Amino acid sequence: MKKYFIIAMAVLATLASCNGGGNIVSTAETYEKVPYMGGRLDLFNQCPLAYGDIVMLGDDWIDQGEWREFYDNGKIRNRGILGDKAAWLPARLDSIVAKKPAKVFVSAGLNDICEGAVAKEVADNLNHVFSRIARVTPKTECYYINTVALPSLTDAQKAEVAALNEMMEKAAGKGGFTYIDLNSALEGGIADGTCSWNGGRYLNGAGFEAYAKLLADHIGSEALNRAADKENGAIDKYLEGWYGGCDPATCYPSDYYLHRVSVFRSLPIKGNGVIMLGDSLTDYAEWNDLFNGFNFPILNRGIAGDMIEGAELRLDEVAAQKPNKIFLLIGCNNLLKYTEVEDVEVFQKLFDLVKKVHEACPKATVYVQSILPLNPMDPAFKTVNPSAERINKALKEAAKIGNYYFVDVATPLKDENGDLRLECTTDGCHLNATGYFTWATELLQLSRLLVIGNPYEQEIK
Repeated sequence: MKKYFIIAMAVLATLASCNGGGNIVSTAETYEKVPYMGGRLDLFNQCPLAYGDIVMLGDDWIDQGEWREFYDNGKIRNRGILGDKAAWLPARLDSIVAKKPAKVFVSAGLNDICEGAVAKEVADNLNHVFSRIARVTPKTECYYINTVALPSLTDAQKAEVAALNEMMEKAAGKGGFTYIDLNSALEGGIADGTCSWNGGRYLNGAGFEAYAKLLADHIGSEALNRAADKENGAIDKYLEGWYGGCDPATCYPSDYYLHRVSVFRSLPIKGNGVIMLGDSLTDYAEWNDLFNGFNFPILNRGIAGDMIEGAELRLDEVAAQKPNKIFLLIGCNNLLKYTEVEDVEVFQKLFDLVKKVHEACPKATVYVQSILPLNPMDPAFKTVNPSAERINKALKEAAKIGNYYFVDVATPLKDENGDLRLECTTDGCHLNATGYFTWATELLQLSRLLVIGNPYEQEIK
């Protein structure tokens, strides 16, 4: 097994808040120094809001929430960035206030405290955010979601959290915002493990159900997500099924995988939509922003670090959504983690996965997208591209037999050497806004793939 672990999971671990006392980012020169954060901000800046949107602005839990699906409200825009800080939010307010959103929900401060900031400093930064919003767009309703005291915090950090919450509650009203007490709603459930894994690092379906219900009246839409883990033993199934069973403390699936699956299972059934199924490349995109204007749901079912086996184990959740179309892009992590595996084995796993997708979703049209190239700026990436090329060729040749459309999204992202173009990536593997818009444009150009209808009446060139 390759010593190099899946890069997406390393990114998430680096940015995790207040676990083990580690710093998130050492300087405030904003987001460019951390690839995930820089890529996320770049995408937000290139996906402008519309007048009257509802903006979720903040750090880890905002980033991880499927807010649009929680409320079935197409006006909600996720502008969360894992690892963000109250001190940095002003750097990305311009693109938000310019469109005069109807409402802005702000949740930040925990990561500042984890890095040693005191409550007064954090409160000052948050109040600056609200005063600036009020000055530029005075009709925008503002809300502050308070900070939750995670069990992993030191006593000193918990004291700063309590002080911050007290300061922000006192500042509400005169400060131009409404104070929302998330800490009271979630603290107990995080402490006893019913609302999260890993001491609050990731909320599960129950955690986000409580979170969404708390905000529902302020959002103006009913919270539709309902935790479903206990109904069908889903989490136990994944732990037992992964490669025949393994110790979750030492092997995949990760806490992040479990968090995402739990949240997916809590979401309301949409029907007749499009599902984007894959790993971090899918996960890190805001697909409804990229395809803004479509009148049908595009559901993000990406999980950072996922592999072919992981996607297979969660197909029942995909099937429950009764999708019209499924766009699959997965396999790169198999090549990164298991370098001794032959290309033909990875191809066969992908081909078998598509068969199981058809079995689970017999009415859905399946589009298999090519494995994307990497840029060898990281030595661990150098062996992937030749394998990806061979697997993509095999997938294209087998499309008719497998009853799927093969979509070559890799070629537009390649440079003259066949590597991922530097202007399209944040770290040689993951995409920035240019990369995502290149990918999305390719999907739109190829026979109008995202148009609802019977795609078997059209041919893909």
